[in-house]
Amino acid sequence: MNLRIAIILTTLLFSNTAFAQGYYNKGRFVTLTNLKPVQANVISFTNETGKNGKFSNRIILKTLNHYPKGYFEAKYQLKVVKNYGKVFIFELSEIDRVLALCKLIFETEAVVYVQPSFIKKIIRHNIQQPKRKPVVKPSMAAGKQHRARRNGTTNDTASMLDQQNSVNYWKYFDDVFRYEDESFWQFHNKGGFVTQAFYLDEYFDILSFEDVDSNILQVIDRGITGKGVRIAVVDSSFEMTHPDLHFSDTFNFNEKIKDVTPSSVADYHGTTVAGVIGANRGNNYAVMGVAPDAYMIAFNGLFEIEDDEIFDQSYIDIFYKALALNIDIIHCSWSTTSAIDEASEDAINTFIKEARGGKGGFVIFSAGNDGSTSLSNESALDNVISVGAIEADGTRSLYSDFGEKLDLVAASNFVGIDLIGENGFEENEMGFVAGTSFAAPIVSGVIALMLETNPDLTHDDVLHILYSTTKQVGAGQYRNSTANYVYSYDIDDSTPFNTLYPKSPETGYGLIDAEKAVNKALKYKEENASTSSDNTSATLLASVKVGWNFIGTTNEIVDFKIFNNVSIIWCFVNGRWLGYSANLDYAKSLREQNKLLLTIPENSGIWVYKDEI
Repeated sequence: MNLRIAIILTTLLFSNTAFAQGYYNKGRFVTLTNLKPVQANVISFTNETGKNGKFSNRIILKTLNHYPKGYFEAKYQLKVVKNYGKVFIFELSEIDRVLALCKLIFETEAVVYVQPSFIKKIIRHNIQQPKRKPVVKPSMAAGKQHRARRNGTTNDTASMLDQQNSVNYWKYFDDVFRYEDESFWQFHNKGGFVTQAFYLDEYFDILSFEDVDSNILQVIDRGITGKGVRIAVVDSSFEMTHPDLHFSDTFNFNEKIKDVTPSSVADYHGTTVAGVIGANRGNNYAVMGVAPDAYMIAFNGLFEIEDDEIFDQSYIDIFYKALALNIDIIHCSWSTTSAIDEASEDAINTFIKEARGGKGGFVIFSAGNDGSTSLSNESALDNVISVGAIEADGTRSLYSDFGEKLDLVAASNFVGIDLIGENGFEENEMGFVAGTSFAAPIVSGVIALMLETNPDLTHDDVLHILYSTTKQVGAGQYRNSTANYVYSYDIDDSTPFNTLYPKSPETGYGLIDAEKAVNKALKYKEENASTSSDNTSATLLASVKVGWNFIGTTNEIVDFKIFNNVSIIWCFVNGRWLGYSANLDYAKSLREQNKLLLTIPENSGIWVYKDEI
């Protein structure tokens, strides 16, 4: 049967279908109209809000209980394409059965969800800006001079900051230390210089403020560089031969091959994002990343630059593949334009919950570049870390999306790497980059620094540390809904930590601070090593029964991993009831209400609730 005949027959089948066409999303039936075949295995539709979309001849299903092997295949004439535990991807030979089958299975089987494999449209979060002042690549002769001076006058243990608190340009002899400080203010902002912000195709001057940076040099000076941490960078392509990048592995989810190299000279995005995270140090070339010794795995999980579509089955494959590869952090400087469906959100949350042996993984998404109060779809999810962009004076970059769901901000509009040769956005393999695409990888890099410092940190530990150690760059009130926000930049040493989690809709919890976060991660490690909680973990918790239990403690407890087998604990501290739960959603709710229990004082009474197994 040729394509034309198949489309005609499918059209007739849809036009003669009497029952409602749709599927269940989180228990609610969603009706789809205007169903039209556009390819033999692709149907277009209009949803209830009037937006158009497409789905394929595959369905994604998650069971509640264990089913016998081959159950769904035999009962519904399906072909298994992928299986991730209780999650299945099935292929149908007749695409006109997809919606009817989704409805039937949800209504008759024990499933969490069953839905079509939708097609998502992808956008990157970089600003396509006109070329600014060029970044001149040093000549080989200049490089030799730098290397000679370094070997003759400066030892390897010298600080990256000199006595004048400017960058010591000779320590690592990367180009990041060969230019004026304002080019790399995300590492060290000495303040007092004029830099340029970019918005609506125009540049305007901004006077920088001292210390509006993420204190990254101070951490790398201590030898903390992300060693042993595995980061999957998900993007459209990566230049594998780039002298300043290193990848431990590669995966191309579109073509099911290893090749992830750009198919277009304009596709610099993934290469530049990876450079912000982990560009090599000490190689006399280009820049240095936030976590230069982390293991980076290149995931071409999106699309070719000429195409901006990806099927759900490839989308969720990214997160389950990362789980199988023991990835710690998934970095995403992009978003989808359509609403997040149930299978995609579940895949993200499954990785966050189960990665790192159950301690929890991290998914970072850039906030988006529309300058609106609506964050990009993925970054607005509860368990995702969303990152916006700021300028060198601490103000929100006007293009950066913001709002109540925004978690953190980081620098943008600094120098990053480009494709080698004359490809990419600059001719000299480096140039100024702007967009939340390049702010978000700073956060991924800082989390890698924290995990090297203390690999035992749980997902909730890391969030508490990140949000309680930010620099306050977003105090004030709205002038209107999109711009003209009044800032009072506060770096007063008397209030260095954001301990009560105040949150600004413009900048979230604030500017990420690598040094403070690493120091607090180390403090967690030291406290856990010195605090004995064996009386509670080994003896008392062993006797916990289903339902409520009251336990008396002797020692102070700071290691909350001992409570991961119970649903929730409550403790009365300083006149208030505070709680802890290993459930990420409930823990987030407690944190937002300022009711999250951080330590249990010695000689306390705690209530512990355990669900039925």
